[in-house]
Amino acid sequence: MLLFFRFILREFFLYLLLFFLCLLFLLTIIRGTFGLREVIELEIGLLGILKLYFLQALQLISFILPLSALLALLFSFQRMREERELLAFFSLGYGFKDFLKPFFFFVLLITLFTFFSHFYLLPTAKRIQKNYLMASYEKALTSAIPIKTPTPFSPELYLYVSDSKLENSVNYIRKVLIMENKASDIKGIYLAEEGYIDKKKGSLNLKGGWIFYLEKHKNIEVLQFDSYLVHFTPERLKKEEFYIKRGEMSFFELKNQLKTLSPNTSKYYRFASEYYQRIFYAFTVIPLLFLGFLLSFSLKSHSKVLLFLLGVAFYFLVYLSYNFLLSLSEAGKVSPALLHLIFFSFYTLLIISCYKVLSKRLGINY
Repeated sequence: MLLFFRFILREFFLYLLLFFLCLLFLLTIIRGTFGLREVIELEIGLLGILKLYFLQALQLISFILPLSALLALLFSFQRMREERELLAFFSLGYGFKDFLKPFFFFVLLITLFTFFSHFYLLPTAKRIQKNYLMASYEKALTSAIPIKTPTPFSPELYLYVSDSKLENSVNYIRKVLIMENKASDIKGIYLAEEGYIDKKKGSLNLKGGWIFYLEKHKNIEVLQFDSYLVHFTPERLKKEEFYIKRGEMSFFELKNQLKTLSPNTSKYYRFASEYYQRIFYAFTVIPLLFLGFLLSFSLKSHSKVLLFLLGVAFYFLVYLSYNFLLSLSEAGKVSPALLHLIFFSFYTLLIISCYKVLSKRLGINY
């Protein structure tokens, strides 16, 4: 019996490790790449980029681990069915209840790791990433402008200077070239002898130069100036909100913040939903994997691609229903406690129904 227990667990964990590492790597690369342009502009170097990718990976664990566990169950039983191992086990007298013991142990470990990931790793990684980006933004806004390098300092303006000097967070620049691309299809080129730029205040003052505007009808307008002041919204400050959100708070910070909010307000419902989600999210793994376990016994697909797509679709179906209820809770339509009661009650009834259908289909009295 112990040998059977170890064999089934080994199958579960081998597929779990395979799917977890592949999905974690793939989704981390995809998610991290979307913010790569902004990260490169901060000039944080290769180590900084790797740090942000690592923090992204930590944030994905609580999402990927249940999915990997579900796929591990489906593919384990599919392999054992194809190689006649399930038939051999049943011929030796093993029944459905014998598979339950390694399954419950597997679910327990997945639930514990998911709880640790969602309760602690996810908000901690978000908080570290926010603090790191905030420090990088502050450093970038007070750093010297690189010389002889095109530098974006707003969504519409690119700056090129031959000389730059930093004094009290203000950049004094010489031999200035600025490219402007407005949303109205007007393109501009600024040439100036010197000037200064304050990235924190969003102001650029040019001294002695010319402006060339190319309009959409190919008309060129030329202006000469002695002094020209440009106001802009710093791109990095616009993109990043410099405050800690509820998803980045620790559980105890969230609890203390919740005590200060007035009940029956939109902000209270959002914080209360986050508070309950930190506690109960990991337990959604139990009905997910139990349904996956029952599904594994009833499916007879030989296509691994179809099985993978079916597992992913089933996973998203379960968590779409959870997130739908969560959105109702955040809107104040249902209380967070009632949300989880509805979710677990519904899937408990679904598990019981599926179990009865499976018992009749296999014709075995478990």
